[in-house]
Amino acid sequence: METPIFESIEAWTKKYDKPTADQKTLELQGAYGANFNPVMNSAMQNVKEVAEIVKNIILSEKPNLRYQTNDTFNPDEIKAKLADPTGNVLVEMLNKKYLAKE
Repeated sequence: METPIFESIEAWTKKYDKPTADQKTLELQGAYGANFNPVMNSAMQNVKEVAEIVKNIILSEKPNLRYQTNDTFNPDEIKAKLADPTGNVLVEMLNKKYLAKE
């Protein structure tokens, strides 16, 4: 999410000593940043987009347990981590196991 922290991050990082790192670590960090930053920047949501999602969740008659608010930022990674991204299967399973009347 786009917040004022990104506007100030360069100034903030200059205030603190950075740990020393070997050349290989610095190269890996640079390669990661070169690949990650463009993806992050292109998929970043603004505060109004997130607020609209939250509002819709609050007004939903049957909300999910969890939401992925950003479908453009690594959706395959999220799917790999969560077989059911909504959490509804878990809720139904727990409901049947612990709450449902027989």
